[in-house]
Amino acid sequence: MGHSTFCIIIRVFNRVDDLRICIDLIRKFWIRNEYYVLIVSNGKYAGFDIPEEIRNAADNIIDLAENIGHLEGDQRLLKAGLQFIPDSCEYTILLQADTWIFDDELIDKYTTEMKNSSSVWSSAEWVEKYWSLAIDFAIAKTDFIKSNSGILDFEKHPEAWVCDYLMENGYKFLYIKECMPVHIPKFLRAFYNAYGGRFRSFPEAKMVTHHIEDLEGGIEEKMLLANICLGRKEFNIGDEAMIASGNRKLKKLIKLGMFLPRSKWFGGKKHRRLESRVRKGS
Repeated sequence: MGHSTFCIIIRVFNRVDDLRICIDLIRKFWIRNEYYVLIVSNGKYAGFDIPEEIRNAADNIIDLAENIGHLEGDQRLLKAGLQFIPDSCEYTILLQADTWIFDDELIDKYTTEMKNSSSVWSSAEWVEKYWSLAIDFAIAKTDFIKSNSGILDFEKHPEAWVCDYLMENGYKFLYIKECMPVHIPKFLRAFYNAYGGRFRSFPEAKMVTHHIEDLEGGIEEKMLLANICLGRKEFNIGDEAMIASGNRKLKKLIKLGMFLPRSKWFGGKKHRRLESRVRKGS
C-alpha cells in the first residue's frame, strides 16, 4: 500500500504493563505504514498513570478524569479519542492495550479490501450466533467513525451494537478472519475450554489478547503464550521445542474451532435488539 498514515487509538485503564509492550510492538513491527499513536487513558486518578517512557513513545496522550465503569468507560475513551484523530489519517485502528499484535500485514490487507468493497469497518466476528463485531482490534474509515459517533453509543453488548448500527444504516463491513473464531464452539469445549471459553491467541494474525490478571504467571506467562502463538522466541521465556509444539497444538485447536459444527449452522444468526435504537449520525 505504501506508507499511508493511520491513527491508532489505544485505550487503557489499569493494564499499563500490557500497554508498554503493546506500543513497543507497534514501534518495532508495524513498519508498512506511518502510525500516529494516540493513547486514551482513564486510570490516572485511580493510581494508574502512564509512565514517562510510554508517553515518549506515543504521539499524543489523553487523560480522562475518571473511569465510570467497564462499558461506559470504554465508550467514553473511544469517543474522546475521535476528537484528536489527525485529518491526514484515512483509517483509524481501535486497539485495547492488552491486545498485542506482532505485524501490521493485516492492516494493509484489510484496508485494501475495504477500499475495493466500499466497506467502512473491519474486525473479527465476536459471537457467532449473533451479528457482532469485535472492538478490541478494529479498523474503521476515519471519516465514517467521526461522522457516525453513534456507533459507539453502546450500553451493553458493544460488539452487537456496532454490527447492528452498521447493518441498520446500510454500511458495509468485513470480517478479519485471521482473528476468528473468538469463542470456542460447544463441541470443542468438551475437551478444551481454556481462558473463559475463548481463543485468546491467533497465530494467523500474530495476535494475543490474554488478560494477565487471569494468568497465574502474569505478564511473563503472557509473553510465553505470545512465543507459542508466533512459533518463535520473541521474548526470552520458554524453550524452543516447547514453543514449537505449543504452536502446532494451538493451530490445530483453532482449525478444529473453525470446522466443528456451530450453533449458527442450525439456527442462523440473530440480532440483539438493544433498548436504545440505532440512529444514524447520533
